[in-house]
Amino acid sequence: MLGSRPEALHVVGELTARYGSLDAFFARLRAEADAADDAPTVRLPVVACAPGPMAWSATEIPRG
Repeated sequence: MLGSRPEALHVVGELTARYGSLDAFFARLRAEADAADDAPTVRLPVVACAPGPMAWSATEIPRG
């Protein structure tokens, strides 16, 4: 997250200089997101969750 208005304006200036306009930058970003993804997807391990919903107050608190 940007910390100040000058930093935000600096980023906007860099994007405008690189892509011509913010509209062009976001159009390119949308096109890349909509492009077909032919790369294989990394399969992540399945993590077993609790058998049902549980409130934080119902979870065990480890005592040292």
